[in-house]
Amino acid sequence: MSSGEPIVEYREPIVEFRGLVGNQLLPDDARRVSSGVMKKLAGVLLVLLVSVVVSVAIAQPERRPDGPPRQCSAATLRGDYLYANDGFRVKGSDARARTPFAEAGRETYDGAGKAKGAFTVSENGVVRRGTYTATYVIKADCTGSVTIVDNYKSTSHYDLYTTPTGDEVVWIQTDGGTVFAGSNRRRPMPPMGMGPGAR
Repeated sequence: MSSGEPIVEYREPIVEFRGLVGNQLLPDDARRVSSGVMKKLAGVLLVLLVSVVVSVAIAQPERRPDGPPRQCSAATLRGDYLYANDGFRVKGSDARARTPFAEAGRETYDGAGKAKGAFTVSENGVVRRGTYTATYVIKADCTGSVTIVDNYKSTSHYDLYTTPTGDEVVWIQTDGGTVFAGSNRRRPMPPMGMGPGAR
């Protein structure tokens, strides 16, 4: 060891044999067979997964992709609405001959073309209270009209426009000699018969 000469190790070459030995597979062949089985199993699992996803999608109820309804009908207006607005009653062609008034109230639509309400109005400082009934029509494009008859036997007519959800309505009176427009918003309310002027 002290001579300084290099020590050479002798190793026998290792020779791999692949193929069958008797009825047994050598390691490399076993790996190849195992890899093939795994690929087939993965394919089967993928097909099963796709089948499950498709089945679940078919079983789900159909949903509207566009959210709220886009068309209207009489059923669009249903429930209780609050309103408050003001305007003028005009006499003759002189714009100075006008009487200011303000009104607030609550009305209920039945979703089938009829409504009723209670109101308080101040006309040039004179206050009165009352109730009314109404009939209305709503077209598919969310435009419509309403005719109101109050407990004073006065009849008035309006054009109205609503959202597809019916949560908001804007309107304008179409009777001559009146400049009157406003809006209604749907609100949860107690039953009719509890407002001002109710019988």
